[in-house]
Amino acid sequence: MQFFIDHAMELVMALATAGALGLCKWFHSKAKQYQELSENQENKQWEEIIDHKLEPIIDEIEQLREYIRKQEVKEKASMDLIIASYRYRLI
Repeated sequence: MQFFIDHAMELVMALATAGALGLCKWFHSKAKQYQELSENQENKQWEEIIDHKLEPIIDEIEQLREYIRKQEVKEKASMDLIIASYRYRLI
């Protein structure tokens, strides 16, 4: 018991220091989480802006793709007609 009485102030200070250190570590982890959340939110905003600006380009690409497919069908039909007409000319 005498030991605790002699070293009571040291024990209290050690516990207070450990508590303060734990509290600082907790605040640091919360600040780090907030920073990561803020960066993720900023990245999402940039992605939304980029997606919004790319929408017209994507639409044009889809229209071009559809046009090319239609042209391929027309070209194949024309080639079939040409081949059929040459078949009758050669006979």
